[in-house]
Amino acid sequence: MSVDLNPHVQLGFPRPLTQLVKRSLQVSNPNNQPVAFKVKTTAPKQYCVRPNSGRIEPGEKIEVQVLLQPMKEEPPSSAKCRDKFLVQSTIITPERETTSLNDIWGVVEKEDKGAIHEQKIRCAFLPATTATVPEEGEDNASSTSNGNEKYSTVNGTQNPILAAQNASANTDGPTTEKARAAAVAAGGAAAAGAGAAYAATKNAGSRAVGSVSGGAGSTNGNLSEKSHEQLQSEVKRLQSQVDSLRKSSANQGTSDGIPIHIVAAICFGVFAFTYIFF
Repeated sequence: MSVDLNPHVQLGFPRPLTQLVKRSLQVSNPNNQPVAFKVKTTAPKQYCVRPNSGRIEPGEKIEVQVLLQPMKEEPPSSAKCRDKFLVQSTIITPERETTSLNDIWGVVEKEDKGAIHEQKIRCAFLPATTATVPEEGEDNASSTSNGNEKYSTVNGTQNPILAAQNASANTDGPTTEKARAAAVAAGGAAAAGAGAAYAATKNAGSRAVGSVSGGAGSTNGNLSEKSHEQLQSEVKRLQSQVDSLRKSSANQGTSDGIPIHIVAAICFGVFAFTYIFF
């Protein structure tokens, strides 16, 4: 017996698609035995599913979060989404109660593939004003896989870079708060990079001084001391800019926040500074 899905034919993702879009898929177990399930998709890099597999007790249900990762550009309104999800389920028999879920799937796929029930769900891009989309007839939803379609296990965690972008793009509250968080994060990275460059250059200078003997050691010592002072001055300047950005973002009540080119300039400065001296 299979699990019950809601929605069971089509999962719609409302625009805009350039930001993270979340949808829920309810998986219920109407059987009198526990079931194992897992979710696959034809586009594993585009979606994140939490949880992407699990166990459901008899008469229980679980809510699965399906996250469509932000797209670089908004697709045309006429664009059709060709992505699909495949939900596989199988009964956990008494003799498999002590077997882990991963091992259960391995055993069933090897010994009794007929015990795996498959249900497909199509994906659709919806207009921003559309809350729901009517599901089509059951005859369009096949319980078996099409041989031309390739399904892969869906990630259960987000890409860390995309997660950071999503946090910035989807944070509730004024734009100033978003800018403040972005500026503080970038400023902290700039200060950390400058500090690392300073420490590395100082150590390199010390090794250079120790390897030279006689009068040359005095000359290199002066050069190391001069570089030391320059590095300290540069670190202080960068830290001053970071503090200035933090204060500026905190005092802006209605502005659009810190210009991105300022943050980019600081990060570029740290990169160039590290590259030249290290």
